[in-house]
Amino acid sequence: MNAGSACCVKFDGGGSLAQLDFYFHKKHRTLGIPSRLRKGSHDITTRGPVVTCQFFIWRDGAKQPPGLEAGAFIMGTLDSDRAAKSGENDLGDKALFTPKFFLLSFFSFVTFYTAFQLYPTMPFRILALQGSEGQAGLFLGLLTFASAWSAPFGGAITDRLGQRHILMTSSTVFFLCSFIFFYARSLWIILPLAVVFGVFWSALLAASFALMTDIIPAERRAEGIGYWGVAGIFAIVVSPLSGLEIYNAYGWHWLCGGVAFLSLVLLTIAFILKDKPHAHPSGRTLRGFFSEGFFERRVFVISISLFLYSFGYGGVTSFVALYARDSGTHPIGLFFLVFAGTMVLARPATGRVADRLGRRRIFLPSLALIGMALILLSISGSFWNLVASAVIYGLGFGSAYPVFAAMVLDRIDSHRHGAAYGSILLAFDTGIGSGSILTGIFIQHFGYHMAFGVTAGVAMFAIPYYLMAERKLQGQW
Repeated sequence: MNAGSACCVKFDGGGSLAQLDFYFHKKHRTLGIPSRLRKGSHDITTRGPVVTCQFFIWRDGAKQPPGLEAGAFIMGTLDSDRAAKSGENDLGDKALFTPKFFLLSFFSFVTFYTAFQLYPTMPFRILALQGSEGQAGLFLGLLTFASAWSAPFGGAITDRLGQRHILMTSSTVFFLCSFIFFYARSLWIILPLAVVFGVFWSALLAASFALMTDIIPAERRAEGIGYWGVAGIFAIVVSPLSGLEIYNAYGWHWLCGGVAFLSLVLLTIAFILKDKPHAHPSGRTLRGFFSEGFFERRVFVISISLFLYSFGYGGVTSFVALYARDSGTHPIGLFFLVFAGTMVLARPATGRVADRLGRRRIFLPSLALIGMALILLSISGSFWNLVASAVIYGLGFGSAYPVFAAMVLDRIDSHRHGAAYGSILLAFDTGIGSGSILTGIFIQHFGYHMAFGVTAGVAMFAIPYYLMAERKLQGQW
């Protein structure tokens, strides 16, 4: 049976139902139900194939919703003929590694490779145009906050107009920006263009994310997002080095030419891709856009936990190399190499475990690992301390994001996935930008140890905040 098959069940318990346990071919599985269920009959849409099953709600000794007796159950029968025709296996898994998955992963690699060639070289260009270090930092600051604050709007536009249209438009804007960067010699052109680039950057990310989540089987969502994220990680590791090499060897104009070429590659892929039409109430128009709301409040409230742990990431990416240099540790890029390698290994593995054991069971320990890594980083900048901190940080940071994204998408209608990702991006990028700025101020006044200690405390607060927000949203979430 395809995801989206339905059955009618009778629920005789009381209170709110968050999760059902069921059996299928003697294999224990978990079915997440995002809606609030009360006494009476309900239509339930499943995310995986079930032929004939008996739904048990929290057996004796397990945690139960308020007002529900242990051992209570409901019955439901699904269409076995449709299940047989779907081509799915007994575990309800669909194929993850399809041609479209690899094409979108390549699109993600080119996207990040394009942007992260530009980001580290733009400060050198601004300084060459007689700009100051502050103006060089302002470029990345404007781009980051423009991306973050426009993300909900870009995500909602994606839901309305379709992912393919947004991907093509954003790729075209990237090409035009690279053309303008090629000729621009005035900071009054370059700095405002950072805002434009940031707005379309977040829209492109929201569109590609929504398109990818449409093709990833729901029961393998965390694993799929984890594998997809590896493409971006590889690009982020190699593109700054290649961008700086091109800039130093051939100059700014060759770099802009390369960015323009890669933008055309993105445009070509976007033209080839076909997005999945969703049954939006207003169709692919902007009718009722503002009345429906382009901001997913529930998602943003829970995503503040991402703001809290990404705050430290902003500080780490900006200052850990300087920390290593001032501590006499070589190579100064040691932390990044170990961190990136750990994330590449951790993301797919922890995503698969999260899909099987439950996303929440992986997300909360991941938050704890992030805080522990930052505490370790605050103690010393020695070689082995940086290695240990990078491993723990890569494991926690690399696992938290795809698991959280999958957890959110389980509870959001498919025609609002773009808006949901926009709200996630708003919290995440604002945390990175704020962390970079404030950590620099803390380092200037109190030193590295105190600054990284503060980021550790902020990251640790993500755990109680998430638990509090989860309780607050009960019944809505």
